[in-house]
Amino acid sequence: MNYQSAEECIRCLETLVQQRAELPASQVVVADGGSQDNSVEVLQKWMAEQEDVEWISLWPLGLNGGFGWAHNQVILRALQSESPPDFIHLLNPDTRLESGAIAALRGAFDRAPRIACVGSQLVNSQGGLQPAGFQFPNIRTELARGARVPLLARLALAPSPVIAADGAPNYVPAVSGASCMVRVAAMREIGLFDEGFFLYFEEIEWMHRMQRAGWRVAHEPASRVHHVGGASTKLSRDDSELSRSGRPFYWYQSQRRCLVRTLGSARAHLAFYLWWLGYVFIGVPRSFVSTSARSGMIKNELRDARRAWRHSSPLDQATHAPFPDDLPGSDPAWLALTAEQGS
Repeated sequence: MNYQSAEECIRCLETLVQQRAELPASQVVVADGGSQDNSVEVLQKWMAEQEDVEWISLWPLGLNGGFGWAHNQVILRALQSESPPDFIHLLNPDTRLESGAIAALRGAFDRAPRIACVGSQLVNSQGGLQPAGFQFPNIRTELARGARVPLLARLALAPSPVIAADGAPNYVPAVSGASCMVRVAAMREIGLFDEGFFLYFEEIEWMHRMQRAGWRVAHEPASRVHHVGGASTKLSRDDSELSRSGRPFYWYQSQRRCLVRTLGSARAHLAFYLWWLGYVFIGVPRSFVSTSARSGMIKNELRDARRAWRHSSPLDQATHAPFPDDLPGSDPAWLALTAEQGS
């Protein structure tokens, strides 16, 4: 999905053009999520100037309905076409694919029939490897996240939320939605993205549903994809930047919804209270005596997290995920959730 990042998207498309011969029957759809700049015009101009790119389509959605909603609009139309695909590759506009990246993802599904999703090995702008996968959040990880003390995390047996890349294919709880391929058969069983999320954590919740239904998620290091990160959201991954500007409020709303959807309401609220205790009684005091702890503090984090949980709703417990036979075009569920919560 493109959102006000046309130049990044074009560079991504150029790498797809280079790999066209590897998967000649593939089709590419660029969904523009209601960009308020000239992204649509820039992309249309680029496509008009290229030769033999009829396999690339641009769909202006006219609404910034969020990551999951935008992808669902494309997926639903694809699956209801005359020739629905068996696999769908989700790819951020701020990515560049190395040779063989798509073919490696497709080949990974042949290892087992119950693989629902395979993620690429992401490479950062300095050439280093980004995490291969992510753990599902739980009560212990939230306590450790609030306290920001590695020793406490080990004592609480809280696994690191990120899984380091080790150069070998392996099964993981979840992978990044920046570049992953999904088996359509799994979507027919569990549904598409939950549209109760505007942005962030929607792929974690989706992959939790996959594994709860008996499917598996895998990491494929042979699929190497360079990932800039934050091209559409402009949300920095740098701690020093977050300490100055903070996160958007919808990050906290999505994080709350993910906890409720994966842990259940009671355990999710307990996880938040333990995060709060760790943050207030360990994380904040450490920030007064430790430079590293202070640099990791995020602006307005306590205020925004408490505000998000004050507006929690029973609606968070419901799945708002369409199935392949549902009609596209409905408003994203997060709009109704936001109105109901008064935020």
